[in-house]
Amino acid sequence: EHDSHSFIAGLIGGYYVFGENNNINQQIVLYVFARIMIGLAKLPVARRAIEEPNHTFPVFAAVHFPEKRKLIYCSRTVPEIEKALAELQNLMEYRESCGQNERFLGLGLTSRKNLCVHPKVSQEKWGKVLDAKCRNLTSSWVREKSKVYTREEVPLCNFYEQLEKTDLADLLPDGVYTLEDLREYCKENEYCPYYLARKMIPFANVVIYSYHYLLDPKVAELVSKELSKDCIIVFDEAHNIGLKAASQARDEDIFMANPVLPDDLLKEAVPGNIRKAEHFVNFMRRFIEYLKTRMRAQHVVAETPLSFLQHCKEVTYIERKPLSQRLMSLVRTLELTDLDEYYALHKVAAFATLVATYDTGTVQNSSHYIRYIISSRYVSKNAIFYGGRSGKLYHDSDEKLFLALGSDQVAISSKFEVRNDPAVVRNFGQILVEFSKIVPDGIVAFFPSYLYMESIVAMWNDMGILNEAWKHKLIFVETPDAAETSLALANYRKACDNGRGAILLSVARGKVSEGIDFDHNYGRAVIMFGVPYQYTESRILKARLEFLRENHKIRESDFLTFDAMRHAAQCVGRVLRGKTDYGLMIFADK
Repeated sequence: EHDSHSFIAGLIGGYYVFGENNNINQQIVLYVFARIMIGLAKLPVARRAIEEPNHTFPVFAAVHFPEKRKLIYCSRTVPEIEKALAELQNLMEYRESCGQNERFLGLGLTSRKNLCVHPKVSQEKWGKVLDAKCRNLTSSWVREKSKVYTREEVPLCNFYEQLEKTDLADLLPDGVYTLEDLREYCKENEYCPYYLARKMIPFANVVIYSYHYLLDPKVAELVSKELSKDCIIVFDEAHNIGLKAASQARDEDIFMANPVLPDDLLKEAVPGNIRKAEHFVNFMRRFIEYLKTRMRAQHVVAETPLSFLQHCKEVTYIERKPLSQRLMSLVRTLELTDLDEYYALHKVAAFATLVATYDTGTVQNSSHYIRYIISSRYVSKNAIFYGGRSGKLYHDSDEKLFLALGSDQVAISSKFEVRNDPAVVRNFGQILVEFSKIVPDGIVAFFPSYLYMESIVAMWNDMGILNEAWKHKLIFVETPDAAETSLALANYRKACDNGRGAILLSVARGKVSEGIDFDHNYGRAVIMFGVPYQYTESRILKARLEFLRENHKIRESDFLTFDAMRHAAQCVGRVLRGKTDYGLMIFADK
């Protein structure tokens, strides 16, 4: 049998078996074609022309398509966005070395807090405060006032003003810009990086940004509305859609945007009883007082929007009409700038609008967002959902270890009943100490929650376990504060590089568990202390479980177990980031 026989058989089989033009055959042929394209994309790696890229084959394949189509690459965290931009830079440098000189623009977009270069505004620690100060310098009515008053009386952002004066064709040369590259370029030319990136999105070949810029209809209306329908969209770590991406949408892009409302409602005239500003203020005061009364209840009441509105009408005589549009127009009319002071008012108005618009209330879920992607007028149906390591918890080739008993033969578990048992806590600590003695360089340990980690670490300190571990490695802890976590992570890497070795105590579902790679010496072992189940008393989780049970027939236990195993896979997958990497996976729970 020769290779030519397979080739001839493929031609005959393809013509007669898959020759009919129908939907099934189209999918099969497209799949085979995609495999061929990926094989061609891997040729430079096989011939050792370049190193194997990490998690960027969707980008690699899409950029090599002969059609000039925009690629939208959606990720979840800033480190993941930076990583994808760096890989795109390497790819384009290789193409240039092969003689393929072409006009190409690739850039990323993230929040003002990550991009701002203003010497005073960028010093703000909190995103909402920074966003408010940015608006105070860039809003249209402030800029109008500056034409009448002096700059001392009405200050403006010089970076934004310089951007507005420059012709669009001269703003950004071709190339691939990481977030840091964009900041440096804008510092040199005195442009605002955030608004420059937003202006250049329609002209870029590849755009890399967070999920919510595309999935949240309110944000997409502002950021992604000019995208063409033939865009190729890639969702990296797509299992996070609807669970985290939407809840982490940046407030600065959606503060005064409308909730998701039907078109006929958006075109509806403002009701006469709230058309005047004083009427609207009185209206809102009554509604807020009603909400205060409801929130003073000693127990949680779950009810439908119709029931809520009926009770509200009986108590306050408020009719069922939308409010958020009125609030938005009022803010514009009054030319307010310190919008962070009105954030709570907007939340109340948006809640009132939604509860008065929809008869059924459900927690935002992944199917809602996927339906929005497919039906949106902003994006195409060319969506690729890339799930990463969210499938099997482990593979046969991985070095894995399951620990069910401690050295004193006491069962170890993170169950609520025994999680603070001194024997269990001591065994967890001994596991950490013993592995710190024998594992070189870095060890990453994950806990189910911040509260549990704080409790365990405090008990370890009382038992002297931390002092034992310190003899072998330095210890760093992830906290909810992003700046503190970044500092701890930088020092952890430094300790791994200089040979001292380090332990990083982290939380599943935290900042470290996704988006941060612990490749090579940064992670020779990962320890999973307990199963990362969600907090089952959360009202949001209960509403989500109810929705899944009623609409998709998914049992609560099935979803919770699947979700916990998925996040465990994400955590332990942090240490194996390439075919040359190795490390231990330790699961400490019976």
